Amino acid sequence: MTERSSRVWNLSKARGISSACRSSVNCIGKLKCDHGQLINLLLSLGGEIRIEKNSWAAFQRSHFGKSLGKSAVAGCLSQLKAKAESAGLKVIEVAPYKLKLSQYDPYTDSFQKKELRERWHRAGTDEEYIQRDVLSAILLYCADLETQTHIPKAALALLEGAKQLLKDAEYWKTQPTSSQDPRDPRFAPEPKALTPEAVRLEILGGSGDSPLQPSCPNGSKGAEGKVRACSKETFPLQRGVV
Repeated sequence: MTERSSRVWNLSKARGISSACRSSVNCIGKLKCDHGQLINLLLSLGGEIRIEKNSWAAFQRSHFGKSLGKSAVAGCLSQLKAKAESAGLKVIEVAPYKLKLSQYDPYTDSFQKKELRERWHRAGTDEEYIQRDVLSAILLYCADLETQTHIPKAALALLEGAKQLLKDAEYWKTQPTSSQDPRDPRFAPEPKALTPEAVRLEILGGSGDSPLQPSCPNGSKGAEGKVRACSKETFPLQRGVV
């Protein structure tokens, strides 16, 4: 009885490069599709979109270069501006050094510098914390762009109305002062970001061109099977500004 010899197949260099190129093209195609879904979702919400102006080239020269290259943020913003202009909508870029969104505290009406790894902001008490980028987005939504100033009263009212929605999405958390957890809650890990389709399902109830079914009837299940109330009532977003 003879034993069959095992063969080891080696891919040629050209074939390996071709396979890598196909994989790269597939990743780029999926990224463009995700960008398109996100942009369509944003444009369906309002006629004015506010974003913080950043120098992406400067970020790429720093230690964010690899992550920025994978996410193609600059390309997404260019596509957003082009689509908004063709639809007669506005995209307003706000200088970060004036409003200092990540440093402003609407609860104390003051500014405080944070470390980059400090991802949670104290929400008025030592027991409640809101995700840093979410708070920045709400502050930008409520800011007076003509005077480049914050309106803390409007921001606090919106935060109170959105609290339950943010808790459901795990962007607002409560840690009792009696907790035995020695870790600083400001440096806790962040929740995983939702896809554009999941956001549409949770916030808009599957409206628009989404193939997903609405989740907004009272007590219905969300994307993760959890029973949630209709978020339109929890977070009364004013149409016209995103």
